[in-house]
Amino acid sequence: MYKRKKSNIIGGIIGAVLGSLIGVAVWVLISQAGYISALAGLLMVVCAMQGYKLFGRALDTKGIIISCLVSIAMVLVAEHLSLAVEIYKTYDTVFTHMTFMEAVQSVPEFMEYDEIKDAVVYDLIMGYLLMVVGAASTVFEAFKKSRSTVETNELQNGNEYGNSQQWMQ
Repeated sequence: MYKRKKSNIIGGIIGAVLGSLIGVAVWVLISQAGYISALAGLLMVVCAMQGYKLFGRALDTKGIIISCLVSIAMVLVAEHLSLAVEIYKTYDTVFTHMTFMEAVQSVPEFMEYDEIKDAVVYDLIMGYLLMVVGAASTVFEAFKKSRSTVETNELQNGNEYGNSQQWMQ
């Protein structure tokens, strides 16, 4: 008898969020150099799936979908943090002092400026496109693997129907 290993959704979501934070950190670092990278998106998806698998006990179809959705949401978090870092670097000077938390909280105010909003929207569109390009084959491979992975139950006395003595009676 074959049985698919089921995942723990709550644990998996926690793992996906924690795993995707690695991709968020890479996204923010790369953005500081003035680039958008498919590598950051790929890393975000892969780490989210691995986090889901680690905390959720298995990476099944729903785990892959959840990991992808978490990664999509975390791109927004990464872009928000990237803008906050830029604000912090610009406004934490000798003449004005700003904490990083104040910079994070000020992002919505800065988004009211068309130039900044346009730049963020461009970064998000490019980021999502590069994420799809970078992670598509990994996601499709994970779907294929999740459909073919089964866990076998131990066979009792070499008979798949259970105890062979019970079956004969």
